Order: sequence, then structure tokens, then C-alpha cells
Amino acid sequence: MHKDNLLVFSSLKEFYHPVKSHGFSIKYVVEGTEKYTMNGQSFDVRVGEYLLSNMTSIGQVEIESSKHVKGICVSIEPNILAEVVSSLYHPDTAYSDLALGQYFSSSLFLENKYQGCQTNLGHSLERLGKNVQTGNFNKEDLNKEFFINFLNVS
Repeated sequence: MHKDNLLVFSSLKEFYHPVKSHGFSIKYVVEGTEKYTMNGQSFDVRVGEYLLSNMTSIGQVEIESSKHVKGICVSIEPNILAEVVSSLYHPDTAYSDLALGQYFSSSLFLENKYQGCQTNLGHSLERLGKNVQTGNFNKEDLNKEFFINFLNVS
């Protein structure tokens, strides 16, 4: 099991690469279109959309454009996701029930694409994208609390 939380910003015109998610993964497009095939299903992820996948997801990503396609990939270790899910469902307890978040790490979880403007997570991704593009993102702030707060968008 991968034990790191990752935040990757990309700006590419051409990219063909296998995808194996590390932990729980959020793939958000800031500009352009990223084409994913995950577990045999195709997803064209466009500006303002994001794809959710987990470590059981296997596939590939293709980027082919005359302009730079910009994206953000957030990978979160399963224990942090389970902690956040548990705190949302049982905020009155001091101890997290990590079993509540196991679904997001299981093979039962199905990849899906979402419109960012329709979700709280999407609004957080949009803000993150704007902060990166305007130079208002400080990589020193990238720690466990960053990922917990990023997920706690309810």
C-alpha cells in the first residue's frame, strides 16, 4: 500500500502513460481535456471536471493538444480518507471508525467523472487551480493537514 499523499500539477501538450492510482485519486482538469481509460471505461475529463479513482483502478491517460493541457492530481492515502469520512459521519466521537472509509479503497468503488461546479470538492479543486496559476500556492503548506482540510469540504 502506498503511504504518501501526493499533489501533482501538470502542463502537457502530449502525454501517453499507464495509470495506476496511488491511494484514493482525484484527477482535475484546469485547461483542456485529459482522456482516461480506467478498468476498461473511457472518460474524457474536460475543464472543470474531475475523475475519482482508487488503487484498484488500472488504465491509461492520453493528452494530445496544440495547447498545454493543465491538470491537478491529488492522491490521498486510504487512512486519511477513512479518517475524514469517519469524522463526517461521527463528529461526536474522539476515535475514528476507519472501516467507514474502506469502500473508497475497495474494488467495489467505481471510477466516475463529476462536474466541479456541482460539488464542494470541485469548488476546492477550482480554488487550488487558481492559486497555482496565480502563484498563490506555497508548497511548504503541503502536509497531512493540507490533505485532511482539502477533503473536509462539506
